[in-house]
Amino acid sequence: MTAPGPIPRDALQYFRAKVPTPEFDWRDIYREEHAHAFTVAKAMQLDVLNSIGEALDRNLAEGQTYRQFAKNLTPELQRLGWWGKAVMEDPLTGEPVKVQLGSPRRLKTIYRANMRTARAAGQWQRAQRTKKALPYLIYELGPSREHRAEHVAWHGTVLAVDDPWWNTHMPPNGWGCKCGVRQVTRREYERLKKTGVPAPDRKQVINPDTGLPTGALEEKTIPVKTKAPEVRRTAWENKRTGQVEMVPEGIDPGWDTNPGQVRQKNLEALLAGKLDAAPPSLLHAATADLVASGRFGTWVDRVIARGRPAGEVQIVGAIDREVAGFVEGKGVRLQSSVIDINDKGILHSQRSAKTKRAANLDLESLRRLPEHLLSAERYWDDQNPALLYVFDTGVESKLGKAVVRVNYAVKGERTNRVVTTGYILPSNLGDPRYEKIPEK
Repeated sequence: MTAPGPIPRDALQYFRAKVPTPEFDWRDIYREEHAHAFTVAKAMQLDVLNSIGEALDRNLAEGQTYRQFAKNLTPELQRLGWWGKAVMEDPLTGEPVKVQLGSPRRLKTIYRANMRTARAAGQWQRAQRTKKALPYLIYELGPSREHRAEHVAWHGTVLAVDDPWWNTHMPPNGWGCKCGVRQVTRREYERLKKTGVPAPDRKQVINPDTGLPTGALEEKTIPVKTKAPEVRRTAWENKRTGQVEMVPEGIDPGWDTNPGQVRQKNLEALLAGKLDAAPPSLLHAATADLVASGRFGTWVDRVIARGRPAGEVQIVGAIDREVAGFVEGKGVRLQSSVIDINDKGILHSQRSAKTKRAANLDLESLRRLPEHLLSAERYWDDQNPALLYVFDTGVESKLGKAVVRVNYAVKGERTNRVVTTGYILPSNLGDPRYEKIPEK
């Protein structure tokens, strides 16, 4: 089997931002949730789920084959006891059920589903960046031996990148679906309208002299479809929840989403301060996407080049439910999940840094502040009171810090503002004023 090659950066970032989330059944984490939560049904132990995630990450990054993935992961899952058939208690019903844990077939499904959705999400991100030059997507069948009738009917559909049809029909569109899309220019779009696309039912050309197939396919074409196909829906009941949903025909339940678009919307919601009620996995993924976008570092450079405040504010992260619950235990109810910083704070930190005061965060660490907040240890400062984020910046014997004043008042609104950045000695964290927020 030929290795697919290293996965594009956008696709790898999509996968790496997911948060391991143990669940018993694939229907327990459903539809949009898969864009930010990494789960494998029946992998209820974090060490098992992390082992699968790390193996996928490695194979996605290195472009290895399924065979290499399975060869490396199988003995580890066997060592952890996650292999073969077993009896587990269904947490929803409390009843014991026979389940299939690890197996070659399950590993193949896990590998293919994660590989294809990650690549599709990365492709969507690239399409958004390049849609001025490549404004259309064309739906193409994959190399499967058999195709769903609906997928055959969608073959050759050419629509604008932002056409709503892609909200539900961006492939893959089900378990085992190998369909894909390709971006095309306006010129190619016009050409395809005249020439059509290769037909999905082409047969091999037979050599009349030998009666054997030549390896070439018939030069048979069909017209392209420049209008979105009609979306027919059928009722499907999620027996885990009892909820009935209308699922597009031809798409497996739970696959009628565009994971790249979901993550893009989550990032936009984070930047708009609209993720207050979001689950921790969504907040983590949106913040990771903010880090990967590099937009905060670009803004810091622009503020410093300007040299004067203009009243600009940038979001650098979000407070997850774990931290919010801890703070509420201290009698402080957060009014927002947003963590931000203003341009005045950026300029102040850099002016102070020029005075050689060792307590001020260096520029590169400041540019990477969203990344540092994402991986930081969190403390509650009873003396301030405020949140203290502590992180490694590579500076010997010191840790980076960011002091976040919660419920900070700005023009009648409440936010959580980074008011101080700098360094702190690890020994200082032993001060009774600092209480470490436990990680679950």
